Amino acid sequence: MQISYRQRSGLLVVLSILFMFSLRAPVLLAQEPVIHAYTQLRSPVDRVTDAEGRVVPVDMGTQLFHALMAEAGLDYDITLSPWARNIQALDNQPNVLAYTFVRSAEREDKYYWVGLVQNIQSYLYGLKENQANLPTSLEQARQYRVGSIRDDAYDNLLHDLGFPHIVHINNSSPWLTLMERGRIDLVPYSELAIGNYLEHQNQPPDRLLPVVELEALSTGLYFALSKHSDEAVFRRLRQAYVRMVASGEYQSIVGQPHPQLPNSVVTSQGSDASN
Repeated sequence: MQISYRQRSGLLVVLSILFMFSLRAPVLLAQEPVIHAYTQLRSPVDRVTDAEGRVVPVDMGTQLFHALMAEAGLDYDITLSPWARNIQALDNQPNVLAYTFVRSAEREDKYYWVGLVQNIQSYLYGLKENQANLPTSLEQARQYRVGSIRDDAYDNLLHDLGFPHIVHINNSSPWLTLMERGRIDLVPYSELAIGNYLEHQNQPPDRLLPVVELEALSTGLYFALSKHSDEAVFRRLRQAYVRMVASGEYQSIVGQPHPQLPNSVVTSQGSDASN
């Protein structure tokens, strides 16, 4: 079949367009990463329901996360789900970020550590009116019934410490009622969060007393990024976090200075002076 000059010219134009598109295609198809954040809220005071009936987190960690994403210039979404699901996503999917996540020796090499959210002191708490009968050591506390949210950091620690009488519930809302009814004796909580919980329950701040410190969870809570993510994504987040600390935005949200100003040099493991 013969091709006319006009046909040949048209074919050359088409081929030229296709060639030019092939050169530009990687640029056109390149997309900014979307960060998929996962968290679980222990207290009802940390959530609100919006006009469309969706549960929206409003805790300090979420406020800091919003600021981090704005500083990094990245799109994101937030999923509220049990920690078992959160950790599964963090272990298997790229661009997944979990907060507020306990940083431990066992977890150190499994994730990218973007930055500290806050330090906490954790205790087992009991009713003030039961003070005379409450434990004073971990050994004694093992004989008591302890409320726990399945698969969160406190639950894992209680299992590791050999607590045999763990009562699982879905969230912390009914803890005080269960304690008053004698269903559970102790609950694990951070010193920072217990005040908010009692305020939400319309209780005086000393209604629950700290009786035994949980030293393993008197530690830092972090933004943790999946190791399946591109390292460039981690560096972008980490550098945004460093800028937030240096500018004072971290302090304005958390309400206290960062324990130590992070270095601007970011390693692939996220280790710096603050960690």
